[in-house]
Amino acid sequence: MTTGRGAQFDGAALREDLRASWKDATAALVLTLAIFALLYWRVAQGTSTTIEVMPFLADAPLYWMYWVCCTDR
Repeated sequence: MTTGRGAQFDGAALREDLRASWKDATAALVLTLAIFALLYWRVAQGTSTTIEVMPFLADAPLYWMYWVCCTDR
């Protein structure tokens, strides 16, 4: 496979990069899931400050996609 600039695709370098980055990617995923779980729990418990301003979002199972994308302060 060529990149359009005459250079060849370096599959070995890609595999090496993937091997080197799996720990970082795993840590980022675990951290993201932990933050989501915290936000979801706070909404489900009714302690989220966001639901004071937007009470219609208090149904955590219904609006879980919102809680994936937003931050709660």
